[in-house]
Amino acid sequence: LLAALVDARIAEGEIGAAEAASRRLTELADESGIPVVTARAGLAAARAHVAAERRDAAAEAARGALADFGSMAMPYETAQARLELARALAQGSPDLAVEEARSAYASFRELGASRARDDAAALLRSLGAPTGGLPRGVGELTASNLRHEWVHHDREHLAQLMAVSSSLAWPAMGNSRRF
Repeated sequence: LLAALVDARIAEGEIGAAEAASRRLTELADESGIPVVTARAGLAAARAHVAAERRDAAAEAARGALADFGSMAMPYETAQARLELARALAQGSPDLAVEEARSAYASFRELGASRARDDAAALLRSLGAPTGGLPRGVGELTASNLRHEWVHHDREHLAQLMAVSSSLAWPAMGNSRRF
């Protein structure tokens, strides 16, 4: 719950309280030695440091959380740590921040985590980078899907051409229309 408290305090603009909650979570992680608690403490610390505009400390904490979550094969949390690392790098190393944010965006998209994907997309846009995403309801497209859409699209154009040519030719056919 302390990680959620860090996020809530940041959302309320209470950065000092967020840092205090983050420090307490780090103490508990150190005492317990439980890897997932250590990783969550690192991510919470990264968020608190970003909110306090301590970019170097945020990047260090995010890298630690990224390594920890990655070693435990936790893809959602790994992507969260990547996104926090991107936020930490945004001012000093925008190119690296874009790389990390893109990776997080792709992971969130793959996992179907739309809110987190939107957060990554917002960061990418703030860095001047496109997301290259499709409209939300489209889903994955295959080459076969596109080929079939193209055929259907062309068929519709042919139908339109036939209607136009018939409307132009019919009046000019005169008496031949009676056959």
